Amino acid sequence: MLSGVRPAKDYVTVLIKEVVRDKNSLYVRFAVSNAGSHPYRIVSPNVFTLNPTKNAELLAGMRNLQIPEQTTYQFQPSETSQVAVRTAALPQKDVPPGATVEGVLVLEPADVQKAGMYEFIFGNDGTHRIQATAVL
Repeated sequence: MLSGVRPAKDYVTVLIKEVVRDKNSLYVRFAVSNAGSHPYRIVSPNVFTLNPTKNAELLAGMRNLQIPEQTTYQFQPSETSQVAVRTAALPQKDVPPGATVEGVLVLEPADVQKAGMYEFIFGNDGTHRIQATAVL
């Protein structure tokens, strides 16, 4: 598991569990945990690379780490670019309260071997923006 983020106690959280690379793609296994009181429907996320304006040299040392939103601000990302999601395997789209569902995304970034900051934006849960940020 990529550590660095703890699940929320009262709403939906996305945890990046594992990343595998091949020549052209990133395979990202993730888990959606619903600690809220209402069911949550998983939709295929929009994925963006974040281009930091500060501390970019630190990214290589943070590879394979999910980072909290506060840490993202330290990089002061200015530009984003959307990453193609080739496949989104979501075996169960509805996550009842108290449950966790896993899925896999296949991404096609511009440079699969270079460490980059990726933001995964899922649909909100009615009260919170559901997202995850990781250096992959």
